[in-house]
Amino acid sequence: SSSPEPSPSEPPEPVDPCAGGKTCSTGCAEYSSACSTKCIRCLPTEAECRRRYPDYDDCARGGCTACLDFYKQMPGDCSAYRYKDFICVSWR
Repeated sequence: SSSPEPSPSEPPEPVDPCAGGKTCSTGCAEYSSACSTKCIRCLPTEAECRRRYPDYDDCARGGCTACLDFYKQMPGDCSAYRYKDFICVSWR
């Protein structure tokens, strides 16, 4: 019970390299090399970036009397957002 050979078909239609692609509410992070207007990867949302780069707040712990507050730019494709990097420099 061998399966029959597939019958030869017509050559496929050429595929438009700009067809398809992603529609991003956050903006496009990467475009197709074959089509400069076709998005293949969206920028992450702010919530996704916050999960990757959570705020760090040493000053919220009890006993901190002096704090350095930095708001740092997130790296990579999260660079539109900032995270807290608060460092306590004096404890009581």
